[in-house]
Amino acid sequence: MNCRLSGFTLAELLIALLILGVIATFTIPKVLNAQQGGKDKAVAKEVAAMISGAYEAYKFENGQSGTIGAASLTPYMNYVRFTTSGLTLDDDPPGVSPVACSEANRACLFLHSGAGVYYPTDSNFGGTATNNGIWFHVDIDGGVNQPASNGTGKSIVFVLFYNGRIQTRGTIAANACNSVFCLTPGTDPSWFDWD
Repeated sequence: MNCRLSGFTLAELLIALLILGVIATFTIPKVLNAQQGGKDKAVAKEVAAMISGAYEAYKFENGQSGTIGAASLTPYMNYVRFTTSGLTLDDDPPGVSPVACSEANRACLFLHSGAGVYYPTDSNFGGTATNNGIWFHVDIDGGVNQPASNGTGKSIVFVLFYNGRIQTRGTIAANACNSVFCLTPGTDPSWFDWD
């Protein structure tokens, strides 16, 4: 009786490990980037919901008016810290420069998620038309005073319209104007969509 054991040779095992290594090299970074993009998207949607909810709460208590501004909504938002100091939110969406909380008529909120929300304190809807809006620049990771390479594109601009609709700068169809500014359509970061 001839009993011969079969198995893998050392060369076959090394080739299999090499193939697994190549696959891991290409897939692991993609999985990690997708995971981070999903987290960033969730934080952005949470901030959009907070802004929308603050507007609804304000309207419930005070009524609706064309003079409501971003600063009017902050008492209805859940945040950790408010500042108008010299902090700079360095992450910027395409076409938008880094912003400083200390700029005239600007302020920042820092949220429990770590996000920073930069907004104007001097503007309001400026009327009751459906295209009258106020804006919020949201830095997803609150990247304060970091080199731009640490997160360029990790922020997004939301526009809240008088009728309660909230959109990103990349999805507004035409100029969103109020008494102080007109925000032209721009580009959203690749990690964000409303789905």
